Amino acid sequence: MGFARLREDAPQYRIYKAKRKRTQQLRLLATLPAVGSDRAYRLLDYFGSIQACITATADELEKVPGIRPKTAAAVRDLVSPQASRPLTGN
Repeated sequence: MGFARLREDAPQYRIYKAKRKRTQQLRLLATLPAVGSDRAYRLLDYFGSIQACITATADELEKVPGIRPKTAAAVRDLVSPQASRPLTGN
């Protein structure tokens, strides 16, 4: 009887896990400059993943409703390869 209960709960757990992952993705995107929860939701809906959002060009970001050129540029500046270089002590 215990295994039957686990099997019944498995689909609910998968749904919960998927929602939890999406919530984490939204929170991460919301920390980007000039991107609040509403824009984070739009970005994730439009691109489908954080990887796609981060690798998108400024022009692609501007195609998302509510993302203006200034916001797109701020996001690109933050996630560009040059921005990820290590800080020096100088």
